[in-house]
Amino acid sequence: MKKAISLLKVSVLFLIPLSFMVHFWITDHRGVMRFLYPAEAVVSHLGAECSYGSPDWLIDAAKAGIWSLKALSTQVAFVDEYGVLSHCESGWERSIFGKPVHADSKFRYGSLTKPVTSAAILSLETISDFDLSTDVSKYFLDANHEEDVDASEFASLDEVLRHVSGIQGEVFTIKEKPWCPYSMGERENYAFKKESKSKIKYSNLGFCILGAVVAREIGGDYRASVSKLFNLEERGISFLNGWDAPDFVTRDFRYNDFYGISVPARFDYYAISSTAGMAGSASSYARLIKDLLSEGYRDFVTEKVEGCDSREIRKCYGRAFYVYQTASGEVVNVKEGYLPGSSGVVIINDRNEVLVWLGNSDTDNAASGERMKEFIDEIVSTAF
Repeated sequence: MKKAISLLKVSVLFLIPLSFMVHFWITDHRGVMRFLYPAEAVVSHLGAECSYGSPDWLIDAAKAGIWSLKALSTQVAFVDEYGVLSHCESGWERSIFGKPVHADSKFRYGSLTKPVTSAAILSLETISDFDLSTDVSKYFLDANHEEDVDASEFASLDEVLRHVSGIQGEVFTIKEKPWCPYSMGERENYAFKKESKSKIKYSNLGFCILGAVVAREIGGDYRASVSKLFNLEERGISFLNGWDAPDFVTRDFRYNDFYGISVPARFDYYAISSTAGMAGSASSYARLIKDLLSEGYRDFVTEKVEGCDSREIRKCYGRAFYVYQTASGEVVNVKEGYLPGSSGVVIINDRNEVLVWLGNSDTDNAASGERMKEFIDEIVSTAF
């Protein structure tokens, strides 16, 4: 009898904390996952590896991504001024203790797609009489529409590139199909706010329009056009076709307060092709950007943007990247990329060296940019 009572006490003592764990798992799954993050991060940290001959600081960058940017599965790639590629990886492709992330593992690029679209637009200047001062109306609205409106209501391609067009609207729609790139010839879709011109307002819709311009100039749709232009398939860079794909690194949604496995982002993945639709490895992207830099496209990178404070991230956009002055005073070109459960960043210094970091998490408090700012400051000041 005493033995039975003792066993009952032990069972109760075990079941009470277990019931609490089950309760919190059901009611606050993300909270539990965030609580567990440090333990998983230790495993990822210990397993981080770099290619032979990588600079010593690169492994520190990889580990900073684990702890600062809160991504367990990561890649970091660096192409130096001589074109030599180094890379590091951490974490696993699908689940902890599963297949490790390797140099060719695929991540979602998110808005790291935009600089490729920018390069495609800028490349048109070198092969035709293409003019960035051209109004977007020339490409998509017929003569009758153009006669009926004030040209000042529209914007130039260059203004769209630099996020100062004043265009209103979004391509990341959920409940309805976005008009771009499907209804490019309908005048009512083009809504520009005159008072917003010359003021930087980040626009995903603008880059959808630029993608449609690329398609119109080169022929075919955007995906085929830019793939042909930059040999994306041979580089191992592809396009997203839906919410999930088994050959991609699994995303981690613990730092996304809305989207997740049970609440998928039902974007039109074809429509976002030119703004956030690409995917691949950090090494593939770093090589691509390095090659694009060597092409010498006009103002592909920017030294200074007037009328903004470059000490703040996401404030001073050029034609492909934003200019950022680190806490230690270095000036770099930067572009971040996010999609639910994934993040990334590319940094270019004054020697045209390229650093790319990709991770499988949204990054803790990604909207504020504080952790990304700290990451960039640390990497640039102590490394490249």
